[in-house]
This record gives sequence, C-alpha cells and structure tokens, in this order.
Amino acid sequence: MKIKALASNHRRLKKNVQYYKGIMMDSSWEIALAKKMDSLNINWVRPNFILWTDNNGLIHHYFPDFYLPDYDIYLDPKNPHAYNVQIEKINMLNEQYDNILFITSLKEIKEFNIASILALPSKQ
Repeated sequence: MKIKALASNHRRLKKNVQYYKGIMMDSSWEIALAKKMDSLNINWVRPNFILWTDNNGLIHHYFPDFYLPDYDIYLDPKNPHAYNVQIEKINMLNEQYDNILFITSLKEIKEFNIASILALPSKQ
C-alpha cells in the first residue's frame, strides 16, 4: 500500500469524496447508512483494515466501511454491481469472519435496524 494512502484519514483517495459530520465517505450509500444508524442511535466508527487470505494464501487488507463497537459487527454497503464484481473476495471474507454484514440495496439501508445487526448468522 502506498505511503500516501496509509497516511489518509480514510482508506481510499478519491477525487469526488463526500463528507458526513466531517468524516470522509466513499459513496452516497455510506452516507445514507451513517444517517440511518445515527437516527437509531447506533454507535459506529470508520474501522482500520482487517486482514483476509485469498485462495492462493496471499494476505490482503480489507477496509469495511463501518464498525459497530457495541455489537462487534462490520457493515459494508455495496451496490449490486460492486458486490458481484467482488463476490470471490466477499465469499472469502464471509468464510474467515463471522461478523461482517454486506448491505446490497438502498431498501436494506432504509429498513436497517438493531434486529438487522442481531440477525447476523453466527458461524460455529
């Protein structure tokens, strides 16, 4: 990873960055989810990266969009195209972590609530 990216107050360096409450966001979906969580008084932060291993044994950094410290849950809203393009990585992440929830529609963001968080299936 480039030194400039590591020095960023967020994960990616993008031209059309948006801000919500002074926090850099990568998309309107992230802003919508942040607003929804705020309306529900759900504590969230922008997390550091987590590590994941691909099918070839290579270790990568993954940057979930949100971390809910009160629930130990990572949230990552992805539009359907981004989700499908990254499906192999997403499947690997789901195998390696049992506390990541991918949100793949604006409807899911609109309907998001505490039950959504608690419904995350636990892997035994």
